[in-house]
Amino acid sequence: MHIPPNVMANLKTKMKPFYFILLFTIILSSCNYKSVNQESCNLDSIDFKIYSILIDKYVLPSIDSCFVANDSLEQISFIKNPCRNLLLIDSTRSYTDIAFSHNLKTDTILFESFVEKSKLKCSLDSNINKSVVLYKISQSDFLSYFKTDIYKGYKELYEKYKDVTGIIEFSRIGYNQDRTSALAEICFYEAPLNSFGLFVWLKYENGKWTVVEEYLDWVS
Repeated sequence: MHIPPNVMANLKTKMKPFYFILLFTIILSSCNYKSVNQESCNLDSIDFKIYSILIDKYVLPSIDSCFVANDSLEQISFIKNPCRNLLLIDSTRSYTDIAFSHNLKTDTILFESFVEKSKLKCSLDSNINKSVVLYKISQSDFLSYFKTDIYKGYKELYEKYKDVTGIIEFSRIGYNQDRTSALAEICFYEAPLNSFGLFVWLKYENGKWTVVEEYLDWVS
């Protein structure tokens, strides 16, 4: 299992060991997958800027390091063509109440905005980040690979998408009233024992967004 060092260094919680197959099942079942509502859900340039920042900070280090790390054999056995191409789950993640049992400690307005926005799913643009090539996959297609066996699911997924090195999923982004603070979750699926979900707090100061806090939601 490889997690970017900057994630591990700033964890705000201690994770208990989980059997990864059970964990993966819980993760997927905690999402409430609904149809995308295009008319009532629109993302803007600030949303996509933050998504791009999350890719740069948390996904690219994992991709670039896993092929030189000593523990990368498992990932390599699945991935056919190591490169900076990724699958993007084509709409934002929505949650049931289970996802909020962590009792995240944050600004009330910010958290309420996150919860409210997460009730709707939004379509995502594949041009989020200039450093990677993103190919869209629907949530239903992604889930279909893992109905019976996680290892088999990853193997079949990478056999079909030979030029990708992982799958990204984003939540909606919650903001405070003046949109100077933001809360989002990024999930990255690379292999059965190399995936994670991370809540990230960002702050807008001096003309740019900066990560100020992280909370590891799940890891496998």
